[in-house]
Amino acid sequence: MAKNNMQISIYYIDRSLFEINDSEEIIARIIALYNSKQKHEAMVLQPNNIAGLDNLSLKLYYGSRVTQPKWVDFFKPILTDKAPMLKARNMEASYVAFFYNDKHIFALTGGQGNFAIQDYVHPYFGMEIIQRLITGDVPVIKSIQERGLTGTVLASTRHFRFDASLADEEEFGHLYQQVKAELDKKLLVEKLGFSEEDAKRNVGCIAKAAFHINKSVTISYISTIVTKLSLLLGDKPNFQINNVHFLPKKKNKKLIETLENQIYNSIYKTFNSSKLDVEFDLCHPEFEKFLGAASYTIHKTNSTKSQLGNLVEEHEHIWSEIFRCVEDENDTIETFRDYLERIRIRSYDTDGVLLTDGYLVKHINGEIRHNDKVYFVLDNHWYQLQDEFLSKLNGECKKVIDSCFNNDIANVMWNKSPDENAYNQQYFSQDNCMVVDKVLVRNIELCDILKVHEGILYLIHVKQGFGNTTRDLTSQIEIAAKQVSQIINSGNYKLIEELYESIKKKQKNNAYFKKVAHQTDEITKEEFIQIFKNKIVLCFAFYDTGITQRDIRDINKFRSNIAKYSVVQMYRRLRSIEIPLIICQIKD
Repeated sequence: MAKNNMQISIYYIDRSLFEINDSEEIIARIIALYNSKQKHEAMVLQPNNIAGLDNLSLKLYYGSRVTQPKWVDFFKPILTDKAPMLKARNMEASYVAFFYNDKHIFALTGGQGNFAIQDYVHPYFGMEIIQRLITGDVPVIKSIQERGLTGTVLASTRHFRFDASLADEEEFGHLYQQVKAELDKKLLVEKLGFSEEDAKRNVGCIAKAAFHINKSVTISYISTIVTKLSLLLGDKPNFQINNVHFLPKKKNKKLIETLENQIYNSIYKTFNSSKLDVEFDLCHPEFEKFLGAASYTIHKTNSTKSQLGNLVEEHEHIWSEIFRCVEDENDTIETFRDYLERIRIRSYDTDGVLLTDGYLVKHINGEIRHNDKVYFVLDNHWYQLQDEFLSKLNGECKKVIDSCFNNDIANVMWNKSPDENAYNQQYFSQDNCMVVDKVLVRNIELCDILKVHEGILYLIHVKQGFGNTTRDLTSQIEIAAKQVSQIINSGNYKLIEELYESIKKKQKNNAYFKKVAHQTDEITKEEFIQIFKNKIVLCFAFYDTGITQRDIRDINKFRSNIAKYSVVQMYRRLRSIEIPLIICQIKD
């Protein structure tokens, strides 16, 4: 590869996010806002002598910073004052290049330069391009990265042994965020402006927020590519990658303000409740970096403290740390919201290198219902679910419930139980039952209640309500099912032995756990293991908290699409490992 050739990713600046229309003013504002937040050297405009840009202009900015590696502090206690390691520093150079005219602004970045533009790029620019380059039925797809709108899967990436077409993929409940495809010679020449010489073989591309071509090009050739991309944006798409309706912020300002108010009201309600049960997930748009990070920190803009609270080592604990930091800011919903809107979350690798950085609002993902319509927020972008999606979801969920419904197993009445544990304790007095709620083995809660009935062992999981948090229980059931499958296939009952010992050891704890432990007075370890040699069935049992009485078999009366999709996915996964499932609705 020639020294002046490089593979590039092209971003598209969303001009609708700005009140101004002049491209140069927009660029200047982006750089000024970025520089105002930095403690290191600012991004500075670089002089250039490039010519022949096909009616495009170029602005190139460069910046650098010097940082101390995280491992210096780790070894500092054992180093002498003269140790050379104490002076270790990393120098990181970054750039942002803008190619623009009166209508379009494209951007290239390197180093930390993507942080300068990340809040202003069109989130699906690459997707807009790919659905104008290929057709949905052509097998050219190498891999797909997707986010779960509902269900237990937050995000995933799938790679194909053989090229697939998007028409072959079931996108139900998913939002494609990255597609890796192969472009043939004809597309390269006719659509992207490559010469016959440069298009000798097929070339891969990656479509996401950016459009990336797996072929090295020169800086002067970029103008040809972005000119072609600007023309493609004016073409009608060959197909739609995602069957959800994207809501541009400028055109849906009032609606989005209403939806955001609902989000903050919900979070505030959770903050003031006794349970930390936030309905919204936290995940950065670059989910693989974020979810694979070694640690996270919470920051607040316009604050004298650069970092709030403690270092968080698991992303599941970020909400609790945020709530701990906001304890003194909860006088009203207004002060609470103002506080949250200024919070930034940063993630780091094991060396302390910054992986992701963004405002809290950009991390909030979840479902909101408004005026009988269903909306989802992902990465601070809003989508409306289409009627076709909702109809299919209700149909799929009804099929699952009709095939699995059995109200004979979790047949104890809810009886005004204040919570799930109180309900579970009613089974202490039931024949052939053991209560194991909150008993962990290998950090797994195998179930809440064990019940043997007509030669079958039922592992009963209990949930109060059929809403967004149903996802947590279905995920727990899937984990339990995997353990059961391993036990059945291997014949190794070591986990069950450990569960028995864990139950027995609870006798020194509180009153509830003493009752749990005393159950082992009536059954030996060998007898306990023996009951797991029966046929095993997983049971999803829930108590409906709706204002009016509803029957889960009439699924249209239930609102939460997250709950419905979680049940569908749970059923599919249990069926794939041949573990039976029943669904019970606990009566009042």
